[in-house]
Amino acid sequence: MTTIKEIQAAIQSVSPDDFTYLRKWMMELDWEQWNQEIEADSNSGKLDFLIEEALTEKAQNQHSQFSILLPTPILNFIQKTSPTNQLAIH
Repeated sequence: MTTIKEIQAAIQSVSPDDFTYLRKWMMELDWEQWNQEIEADSNSGKLDFLIEEALTEKAQNQHSQFSILLPTPILNFIQKTSPTNQLAIH
């Protein structure tokens, strides 16, 4: 089995082009895993409080900068469950 130290040494020895490719691949993998975690948390109800906050702001016409930071699955859910089926993000 390869150790972290061996992986680190291998990374340090790759060409600049290979390093760029590896960095991009790792960033995409990280985002993919994060998106899966957010989707799982959203589906399990762990993020329902964010939906409630956004719906309350929308009902009071008090959209904040916070609204734009909501993950896409949550924004999609809000848009589907919104009475007007629209959510204005400011």
